[in-house]
Amino acid sequence: MDRRRSGVLSLLIAAVLVIVVPQALDPGQSGSAARAPLPAPPMVGSCLSGPDHDVVSCAELHNSEVTAAWIAGDPAGPISADDAPCWQPADEYIGDSATKAVSGWDRYPAMIDVRLVQAPQSEGAGRWGWKACVVLPAVGGQYTGSAAGVGKIGHRMGAFASCAGAVPLRIRSAVPDVNCLQAHGGEFLGSATGFEPNVALPDDAATFVPVPSDEEFRAGCRSLAAELMDADDPTYGGALALSTLIESAIATGSSNGAREVGGKILSELTYSGTATTALCIVRSADSRVLVDSVIGLGEGEPPLQ
Repeated sequence: MDRRRSGVLSLLIAAVLVIVVPQALDPGQSGSAARAPLPAPPMVGSCLSGPDHDVVSCAELHNSEVTAAWIAGDPAGPISADDAPCWQPADEYIGDSATKAVSGWDRYPAMIDVRLVQAPQSEGAGRWGWKACVVLPAVGGQYTGSAAGVGKIGHRMGAFASCAGAVPLRIRSAVPDVNCLQAHGGEFLGSATGFEPNVALPDDAATFVPVPSDEEFRAGCRSLAAELMDADDPTYGGALALSTLIESAIATGSSNGAREVGGKILSELTYSGTATTALCIVRSADSRVLVDSVIGLGEGEPPLQ
């Protein structure tokens, strides 16, 4: 054999032995790669801040709070914030957020938004990460403290109250549009409505509240403010003022139960009339502005600036 070819062949055999023999002597471990455990969701009551929903102390500024959470892949998790597993825990967390009669008026409910959030991409979980339902102020903005119980009467509502940048002159323009922790012109406390039919009705047909006089509306607004603020004097010695907007419009009403009208038995009697609505607003009595909610203020100082 040609010595050159023999030398090349010897080098190739040596190279193969270097690769194969160690593998044969120590084959190593066989198996498949294991997925690292995914991060757990934040606990109920956790306060979240920023686009990655970082958990922070509730004493710090934050955007939202967790009211329910699910681990990755949990089939019980909701698809949207409109699903019952999302909004029901939120309602329980904030307390009674529905309008509730106080001093004959319907108070404004807690202004909340409920959203479904997911684990951030920074956790590397993608769409398999945890899910959580959170509550946050309906008009946005950050706040400190916990939202737990803000829907209960007398609770300090702060960012979850109903405030407007400027005090409206008409009810139709009375729309909460600012976080109450920001400078604002007025805070909406509640509303009351009365109805006056155009025709006389039997006593047992009435399903409406008669229209109070303007003076009764204003007195009711003051009583409502005193109860919600937990104060004997809701003006705090004249630092605050109460505005009662009153408007009327043509409306229809209906009777209760079956009755005979004109020889015919009607299950319901519909009639027209005038509906009057009053809106109770608290504002600064001077050129200053409010910088927090006055609900549950008690013996504190009015939040004026």
